[in-house]
Amino acid sequence: MPLYVMEPPLHSPAFGGLRRRVEDEVLAGLTFRDPHLPVVADQDGAVLTTGDEVRTLLLDGCVRPVDWPGVLGSLRDKGVGTLYVAGQDALFGRVGAATRNFKVVPVNPRLAMRPRRRTATAA
Repeated sequence: MPLYVMEPPLHSPAFGGLRRRVEDEVLAGLTFRDPHLPVVADQDGAVLTTGDEVRTLLLDGCVRPVDWPGVLGSLRDKGVGTLYVAGQDALFGRVGAATRNFKVVPVNPRLAMRPRRRTATAA
């Protein structure tokens, strides 16, 4: 469901019960390994390096608001220059803090499945 039609919106402390239910019923049997690449938390821009931190990130997505300026600042501080946006872009491509600081590249399944042109190589 799109966030703009939810009442109250997701990422709200009002969803504490949902967070507990997801923890108990959805994630209870899963083990999260440490990521190979750091993950930037969308709640505050923190750089996550452990599986437990990623698990908490997913759960906190129910109850903690997103801090896009913090996330974008963290990405910029880590030397990220390009943002690849999978699916419909209703945020990054139109927010000045993203477009001024990053190259924003939309990615969709149709483009991903299109064969790439191969360059000719000398024999």
